[in-house]
Amino acid sequence: MPKCGQLRVGAAWVGGKEPDILSPGRLRYYDKRMRTRIFLGATVQGSIAKNSTFRIWPGNGYYGSVKGKRYQQHYKYYRNIGTPGSNQAKWQTVFRQAMQEVKNLTEEQRAPYRIMEKEYYKKYHTKPGTYKARGWLCFYLMERLPQLYPGY
Repeated sequence: MPKCGQLRVGAAWVGGKEPDILSPGRLRYYDKRMRTRIFLGATVQGSIAKNSTFRIWPGNGYYGSVKGKRYQQHYKYYRNIGTPGSNQAKWQTVFRQAMQEVKNLTEEQRAPYRIMEKEYYKKYHTKPGTYKARGWLCFYLMERLPQLYPGY
């Protein structure tokens, strides 16, 4: 575990802490303050202020890890947004449209895809190498996305 952060004992902060005020009236970056105020020895999992993401994983004995030891990694928060006009932005728009269609489907329209799901399960669930747990939504998207995005 990284030894970062601080602990409040009574009215005093103990441990390394970034000052809240840098120069007259300027506050330090919010995420930086939050990361330094993590208690020593505490584990953090998830994202803080949409700028930092923490992941915890157990050591498995492979390269660079000790079996049985827990590791915590810190990553910069990443939000996958395409620039306006890029292929990624177009693709995300198409996918958003398809998911909106899914929400508006009636049970009668969903029925054929549920049948496909059951047939797929019956055919492949005993073959571990080829079976992928696909729900009816996957079958709908496999049919609909090429219609919405011809270059797919």
